[in-house]
Formats: sequence, structure tokens, C-alpha cells
Amino acid sequence: MITAEGAVHCSLMTERIENEFRTYRFTVYSPKKLRQAWNKLGHVDHAEELASGFLQCFPKKRLSAQTALHHEYFSHLPPRLWELPDMSSIFTVPTVKLQPESADSIQLCSKSNSHGKSSSSGKH
Repeated sequence: MITAEGAVHCSLMTERIENEFRTYRFTVYSPKKLRQAWNKLGHVDHAEELASGFLQCFPKKRLSAQTALHHEYFSHLPPRLWELPDMSSIFTVPTVKLQPESADSIQLCSKSNSHGKSSSSGKH
């Protein structure tokens, strides 16, 4: 049985909670492209779209691993990769090789560290 006093107390608590957690108290940021934070994503076809799919705030909106495997980002991979047994190296597929990053991206990373000094000085 709920008394009038209990109902008033419940109503006051609900109102207090609603007032304390109004959305206007949180900073609202406008959405931005992920490549603004990580510009290399703009250099690879479909990379930004795939990464954004993984980084969704709400779990129901995130890409699952299974869905991601069928994403266009992976469409250029050799068909033989999909046939590899578990625990097999991808390097057993003849057309799969490691490639160094382009000189442009290496240059951007090594130009300067957070203090503006060259990172190629040999000191770490």
C-alpha cells in the first residue's frame, strides 16, 4: 500500500533526478569525420567508414566482426585468405606480402615529436 506521503516522496525524488540529469547540462558536440582526428583514414578506400562502424557509441549500431568481414574495405583481399584454416599464417598465400608505409606518411610521423625537436636525433 502506498501512502500519500510515500507518493509525494517518490514524486519529489523523480523530479530531483530529472532536474539533476537534464541533457542540457552535458556539452553537445557536432559530429565530425573521423579522418579529422586520424587523417590516414582518408588515404585508404572505405577505411573511415569501417572504423566509424566500430566506434559507434551505442552497441546496437556498431558493426559486428562478422559484418565487418564482408565490408568493402576487405573486398580487395585474395579469395584464398577466406579459405585458410584457423591458426594458418596469411603469408602462406602467395600474393600476400608486407608493404612499408609510403615515404610521405613516414615523413609526417618523424618530422617532429611533441616538443618540436626532430625525432631522428637518436635519443629516445
